[in-house]
Amino acid sequence: MRFTKRIISFYLVNFLKNMLMWLLSGPIVQLRKPTGSGKSAGDTDPDETYTYAQSVFRKYMQQLEVTDPTPFLKGKAVLEIGPGDNLAVAFLFLAHGARQVVCMDRFRLVQDRTKNARLARIVLNSLPEHNREYLQQAVACAGDKEIRLDSYRLQYLCSALETIPLPDASVDLVVSNAVLEHVCNIDKLFQELNRVMKPGSVMVHALDLGPHQLYMETPLDFLTIPEWCWKLMTSCRGAPNRARKSQYEQMVVSNRFKIMTMQITDSFSRREIEGLRTRAPGLCRTLNPEDLSCRGILFAAKKNDT
Repeated sequence: MRFTKRIISFYLVNFLKNMLMWLLSGPIVQLRKPTGSGKSAGDTDPDETYTYAQSVFRKYMQQLEVTDPTPFLKGKAVLEIGPGDNLAVAFLFLAHGARQVVCMDRFRLVQDRTKNARLARIVLNSLPEHNREYLQQAVACAGDKEIRLDSYRLQYLCSALETIPLPDASVDLVVSNAVLEHVCNIDKLFQELNRVMKPGSVMVHALDLGPHQLYMETPLDFLTIPEWCWKLMTSCRGAPNRARKSQYEQMVVSNRFKIMTMQITDSFSRREIEGLRTRAPGLCRTLNPEDLSCRGILFAAKKNDT
């Protein structure tokens, strides 16, 4: 690899960002205000946030081939990994009969009670009466800026994603949207999911396998950075773990899950792939064509009954 000033700057800047995140993660998260939609700035339009949450909820149901969410979700315990800064998707699960929703994030992002009170009111106003009744059992809005949550029906946990603070065999459904690719030890996470999920329970995950702006010259060159160096630059930031599609498939199956559906949702362009072939022909020979081209996946899996 030829080290130009631009590349040296890339390494130094990302190393410093990682160090700052290690030292000052709390203030940095509050300053950046990351959102559930992946936008760089906080969502200011509750209607837009709710529309996005609806699309995520529908995506989960469609992947499971569920046409009527209420009979499917009624009485179930749901774990949402990485909800971001709002509880809108959790509200929708509760509104369709979920007994309990546990939201778990690596960083404590849900802090704006006013925002979530507005979202809860929007959700309530958009629902049929029977769904409103389900949600009102767990969520109550007091005025425009206050919200009261049933501490059992809707829980928010801040924890390292590789460690899930829930009892064994307590979860019926696990979902995540553009989260798993940020988990450092993804195999440990799947082991934990195997522990907390009930036999026969299901999970749905959407993943973005792109570089997330962490590349030097072409989008795929983030795969060429040595692993030790990548950790120095990203270990505290929740940056991509760089696992490819086949690695996720292998880890799902090895942890006693059966893949129900697996689809590629986004791909690198031919030009981007050729750029990597030019920079790292040896790496390209070790990756199968699908791993090389795949930029996004959406899959559902079921835990084995025994």
